Amino acid sequence: SGVANELALFHGTSKTLPSEIYNSESGFDMRFCTSGMWGIAIYFAANSRYSHSYSHQTPSGLRQMFYSRVLVGDSKLVMPHDRSLRKPPRKEVLHNEFYEDYDSVHGNTKSSDVYMIYENSRAYPEYLISYIFNP
Repeated sequence: SGVANELALFHGTSKTLPSEIYNSESGFDMRFCTSGMWGIAIYFAANSRYSHSYSHQTPSGLRQMFYSRVLVGDSKLVMPHDRSLRKPPRKEVLHNEFYEDYDSVHGNTKSSDVYMIYENSRAYPEYLISYIFNP
């Protein structure tokens, strides 16, 4: 579609060691994904507070999440969520006589915009943020 829309977003890795992401060739990897509100995808949030609930916790108690560059491209708002998604939906119009899919999906949950990508190499883990959480 020619839309190169890049966003700076947060990503918590939960049980996956952050080093599995920043030391790998592909970075964020769909093979580590599990089902979520918008299907099996790599999830990113505009609000770090949302990603905190998915942050990785080290044995010493530090919390970690990524600040990432994500190519969302032409993103489709999907509300309410759709757990059956495995890729972004198809666009309504033909482009050069071929059907074209959206590049990503976005929605809103827990007061944060969230973006889902369904393929590797659309996001770069720019910074690993380590912090102490004092509720």
